[in-house]
Amino acid sequence: MIENNKAGINFPITIENNGKIEQPSKKNEDNQVKVANSKDSIKFSNASLSPLGKVKIQDFFSEKKVKIDVYTTYGTEKTVNVKGRVLEDENNQPAKTYDSKLTNLIRNLRALESDEISDVFVEIEFNGKKVKAKTDSDGFFSAKISDFGEVQSGLNKVRVSLAPESKIKYFAEPVTGKISLQPEKDRSYGIISDIDDTVQKMEVPNKVKLVENILLNNERTTKVIPGVSKLYNLLDKKNDGRIDGDLYYVSGSPYNLENRIHSFLQQNNFPEGSIDLKNFGITAGSDSLFAEESYKLGKIRSIFNTYPEKKFFLFGDSGEKDPEIYRQVSQEFPGRVLGIYINNVTGETKEAKRFAGTVLTNGTNDAVIDLHKKGFIDSVDLEILKEEKNDNVK
Repeated sequence: MIENNKAGINFPITIENNGKIEQPSKKNEDNQVKVANSKDSIKFSNASLSPLGKVKIQDFFSEKKVKIDVYTTYGTEKTVNVKGRVLEDENNQPAKTYDSKLTNLIRNLRALESDEISDVFVEIEFNGKKVKAKTDSDGFFSAKISDFGEVQSGLNKVRVSLAPESKIKYFAEPVTGKISLQPEKDRSYGIISDIDDTVQKMEVPNKVKLVENILLNNERTTKVIPGVSKLYNLLDKKNDGRIDGDLYYVSGSPYNLENRIHSFLQQNNFPEGSIDLKNFGITAGSDSLFAEESYKLGKIRSIFNTYPEKKFFLFGDSGEKDPEIYRQVSQEFPGRVLGIYINNVTGETKEAKRFAGTVLTNGTNDAVIDLHKKGFIDSVDLEILKEEKNDNVK
């Protein structure tokens, strides 16, 4: 390890003595090359240091390994939005079904207490077009890309890597994300879905249980709401013959949990789609921890406005404000909401005023039956979907 005491910079080296490459000994922690102000000198042109011989500097200023997260977003043939984050790479191991609660706790606390990398430039490439973006103080980057040529509708890949000027100080593997691209004038329907207690059981009304589920579980141990995955896949495919990203997941969970949520959706065979979560940050444009209704309304309005001729099914639960939010959306966009389905996790009755204009379900089968009555599901698919256990716990 070379240490510059004045600048406070550390970076790995190998030492070449008489043609032999050596690593600093792990047994002797003092086996380091120290460059202290003016007493010792180092010549970076040929990386020589007397009297120790030649020093080969590996990844100068690149010792800090970071990771790039790319979030699944949506767009049209005219414009796509790319969003992601750059964080310190803590090398967390993939979650396993048999992980202990302590292991889950440590992993989840690390995710919630992420170390953001600010003022880093990333290079974004979509369909051959490249743009740059800079991370803010919370590590987020975003970019709108247009004039990218002809692209097929559906899920398209986007590649993100560190820009050359950022590789001087950081190292990160390039990553590939996805964008759900649908025609601006698309008239097929879409599905907007909440996440907690709509697709995964989090017991939001019970705050103690909610904290336990967040901290002590992982994407493999979190319980899935039965039947929802099959229903979403069927609706997406019935829509236009393809499972192609007509899903828009909107949740009040923080982006710190995006990797976990994304993995949960994949492992439980939910169709891919955009994922909108909250940015609990300090910068302008960050989302309030408590403003659930205005946050979610804003996200859903953006989806409706992006596809002005598209109609939507809205799926949520009774644990928070989904019934009120979805009813407001229905009023703002008359004729464009095909149905509102609310998973009853609070034990309320359908006569309650807050459920006016919605279908209150006590299991996915209730939604399936209503969709069959409305002609969106045929009799064969009805029987297949009804095979799922009709309750809210797997």
